[in-house]
Amino acid sequence: MGDSDALIWTMARDPVLRSPIVVVILLDRVPNWDDVSDRLERLTEWLPRLRSRAVPRPPGGGNPRWELDPDFAVSRHLRVLGTPPPGTLRSVLDVAQSMGTAPFDPELPLWEAAAVVGLQDDSAALVLKVHHSVVDGMAGIDTLLHILDRRRTPAADRSASRIRSTHPPVPDGSGRSSAAGSTSNQALSILSHCIEALSRTRSATTGFLTDAVAAASHPASTLTGAMSTARSMVQLLAPAPTPLSPLLTGRGIERHFEVLDLPEAALHRSAGAMGCTMNDVFVAGVLGGMKLYHDIQGSTVKHLRGLLPISIRTASDPAGGNRFVPTRFVLDARISDPSERIRHVHGQTEGWKHNPALEMSNAVAYLLNRLPPVMTRLTFGAMLKGGDFVATNVPGPPFATYLAGARVNRIYGFAPPSGAAVNVALLTTAGRGCIGINADMAAVPDTTLLAKCIRRGLLQVTRLPAGPAARPLTGRIPT
Repeated sequence: MGDSDALIWTMARDPVLRSPIVVVILLDRVPNWDDVSDRLERLTEWLPRLRSRAVPRPPGGGNPRWELDPDFAVSRHLRVLGTPPPGTLRSVLDVAQSMGTAPFDPELPLWEAAAVVGLQDDSAALVLKVHHSVVDGMAGIDTLLHILDRRRTPAADRSASRIRSTHPPVPDGSGRSSAAGSTSNQALSILSHCIEALSRTRSATTGFLTDAVAAASHPASTLTGAMSTARSMVQLLAPAPTPLSPLLTGRGIERHFEVLDLPEAALHRSAGAMGCTMNDVFVAGVLGGMKLYHDIQGSTVKHLRGLLPISIRTASDPAGGNRFVPTRFVLDARISDPSERIRHVHGQTEGWKHNPALEMSNAVAYLLNRLPPVMTRLTFGAMLKGGDFVATNVPGPPFATYLAGARVNRIYGFAPPSGAAVNVALLTTAGRGCIGINADMAAVPDTTLLAKCIRRGLLQVTRLPAGPAARPLTGRIPT
């Protein structure tokens, strides 16, 4: 495993920090499940860590490694589930949150899927669950595109109409599914680990020599840069074990899922009018919703700590894995004017885009992985468990997609709270903003109210009328 993946895997041993990513794909009809199974089979060949188990090394032996499961079969990971009538969206979400709460079987590759049938209007759903150490949000969408089509009835050669990923199938250290045997796999794994260690040493040495030359040539600017980097690292790593919310204080392992739906164009319109990003508008809407939730509960809140994952993924990065930095912001919850709230969020987040700490994230992950696992979990837990909410924004395919003959109506992502009270994840696809709310029930006992409040907060910042444009979807399957 890479350092970031290993850090997430170790962190997830704490039940509160358990980190499955769950995706709900709503389909307009029942697809060909045999075809879906075949697609998943080919997907695991493209990304071998989906055929691999996470195997820890002895203390001091380095990061866990991906080891191919010799008995791998898609049938052990994909099951078909029926729902009692009337088979609503709430039925699908109940399946998804049950999967999202249950731990993975450590003896199997870290993913599973459920085909949900028996829904109203003869529709169907596919629920996918994958461990965060396998992929992050951006890589997850990239991976998902490998099983989707651009047309309902693809050409005879399905690969001609299959959506292409932005990343080629670069080996990820787990080996190919056609590897000859366990002995060869172990030798390749050891060789890979040695090369990785040598690469880190060479990189560190080169970086040290480069920095030393720069310091000798420009001592004043080097000192200023070092101080700036130090401040950034303190901001990134400083412990914050206590939530700022007086209400969202509990932490547990039970999760509840809710969804919202709104036009993507509404977010873009507000972003254009304010001269900011769509993500600024989204975060401001979530912040307003969280404040309203406190108001209704009779709780006074001045500030909330938001966690925003910032992707540092590039086109040259291998498929799968994690390339993001969990940044934290203290946001003023007292701002009532939606425009001012957007400006406030923009001001807080803008500084992180070129923050030197982002470039140091791999080194930080490497150092944290060198600690005993208990210390790693305590250190990372102290950084994350004081979060009040996480806001995740992942762009999905901007065009219509299909799965084995069925049209994809919606794709909802449920990212882990990672120690915070709730994760609100926006996934845009085909002009729709699909929002998945993953709430820790120990912190948010009334998730239905929370969803309504976040809806209202989003309406405020997008200037949408208080009508059907953005509403909680808990009844009929949307089309």
